[in-house]
Amino acid sequence: MPQASRVSLAPWIALASGLALGFLAEKFLQPALARLAERTPLRWDKAFVKSLKGLLIVWFALAGLLAAAPDIDLSPAAAERLHFFTVLAICISLVVFAARFAGSLVAALSEHVASTSILRNVVRLFVYVVGALVVLDRLGIAITPVLTVLGVGGLAVSLALKDTLSNLFAGMQIVASGHVRVGDAVRLESSEEGIVSDIQWRVTTVRTAANSLVVVPNAKLAESVVTNLSRPTPDLVVRVPFAVGFGNDLAKVEQLAVAVGRQVQKETPGAVPDFTPVARAAAWSESGIALVLILRAQEPSQEGFVRHEALKKLHARLDAEGVTPPFAGRAVKLEGAPAPKEGR
Repeated sequence: MPQASRVSLAPWIALASGLALGFLAEKFLQPALARLAERTPLRWDKAFVKSLKGLLIVWFALAGLLAAAPDIDLSPAAAERLHFFTVLAICISLVVFAARFAGSLVAALSEHVASTSILRNVVRLFVYVVGALVVLDRLGIAITPVLTVLGVGGLAVSLALKDTLSNLFAGMQIVASGHVRVGDAVRLESSEEGIVSDIQWRVTTVRTAANSLVVVPNAKLAESVVTNLSRPTPDLVVRVPFAVGFGNDLAKVEQLAVAVGRQVQKETPGAVPDFTPVARAAAWSESGIALVLILRAQEPSQEGFVRHEALKKLHARLDAEGVTPPFAGRAVKLEGAPAPKEGR
């Protein structure tokens, strides 16, 4: 009686071992490396560990498959195809890792560019293109005809997507110049103010104080006049206008306003504590004298709050010191005078 052939368990043990090691590496090794990277002042190691997420399982599983392949009972042609597709999967996973690492490294090298989508996406796209060419070469496909087709097709696509490419290159120019960066407070030519939240491949988004988004095409932003309130320094002047009546002593009013300004600068969150306030007469009107108290806030988002606190304290101090407000003109009817006639 012929003896039944026994199925070898070696390939299944190799596959199971690869998957088990992959899950263990993903659950324990990758978090341990992440904690270790956080303790170092380097930036590339954090980007490296972050790029490994999800790929350790794939690599260990593919390694187990390569180890099990010699023990699997396959025809020579099937074994060759299995080896080919396994190596191809490894190449594709390495391209994905390289694209992740390049994008994360670009983000880590500059905290101002970290939130800029366009730069990360362009770098990742470049790595994917180069990786695809390498994979095609690994498949035995000639790269030169592919590049020729891409060149001709790229010319046609560039003509069809003229406006899109214009915004893309304008966005890259904005990022490269550094005049406007993510996190900067800006005032647009159309008078909107806000914080630059992202510079994408087509548009730049600005978040206003009302928590709404202003979407500006990159090409239009590159051609318009933009006031960067965060540069060269993030702190800015806060002008607090007020007015008093004609009968007041302006020297006394100036001293009171400066005293209030010092209090505001030292006690108000968001104000510059060591800044010396200045009070100046600004204009002469029919009802009184207009003045302005000049303060300084640490960043544009604190400007409104600093002005609010200054006006509140200034009103209370002037009222307590007996400073008279500007004269408010009113229409007065004299006793016995005829009432004015209404016009038709």
